[in-house]
Amino acid sequence: MPTIVALRDALSAQLIKRIVAAGYPALSKGPDGSDGKILLGRQTQYENSAPPRVIMVPLGSPQFGGPLAFSRNPGLDSDEGRRQFAQRSIMTEYQRFEFRCWGTSNSSDPLAVRDDDFYMTEALYELLLQSMAASDIDDPNGPGVLGPPTKGGWEVEGGAWTDATFGAAQNIAYGREFVFTIRIAKPILDRLYEFAPSNVTAVPTTNLDINGQSDVGCGGP
Repeated sequence: MPTIVALRDALSAQLIKRIVAAGYPALSKGPDGSDGKILLGRQTQYENSAPPRVIMVPLGSPQFGGPLAFSRNPGLDSDEGRRQFAQRSIMTEYQRFEFRCWGTSNSSDPLAVRDDDFYMTEALYELLLQSMAASDIDDPNGPGVLGPPTKGGWEVEGGAWTDATFGAAQNIAYGREFVFTIRIAKPILDRLYEFAPSNVTAVPTTNLDINGQSDVGCGGP
């Protein structure tokens, strides 16, 4: 299971691809002018911004339990089996995340309340759920970010519209917002990979062996 930041990055990459493929408006740029992506943390909820926007908020881990071991390809002869033997799960952490999906049907007049705002927000959170559960949009046979939801694996706990109560602002609304939570079973491993900053990438090389003499043949980023 990836870290919180890696999970956000993977979901964000899939969501952006699906938004483009379906022809919906791109996520709004960040306050610093950065490209649109899923924002991380409660502090981003209060930043001056505009829809469409998605926020991922880590809520906590209300439960820890015993290890959950599963392999579709058991045995040491598979890559998955070797990884499981190299890093063993010693317990399971059940993490909870809140996702806030804010959409609008027309950003040119933010004071107008439109019925289509519901449609645009529905589309936004459905695209996000597809990013979680469906296979990679570029590779239908490839794995999804989280895969299909399963009991004991990851589950959607429920959701609500933030303006559904009388106490919420009703006269002036800039689009609509839908909020839902998910729970993920994350394995705690007996050891971690060596630390590397998030901006570090591998630089693989290929060695060419000719008559017992080895030299770098080619490389890539």
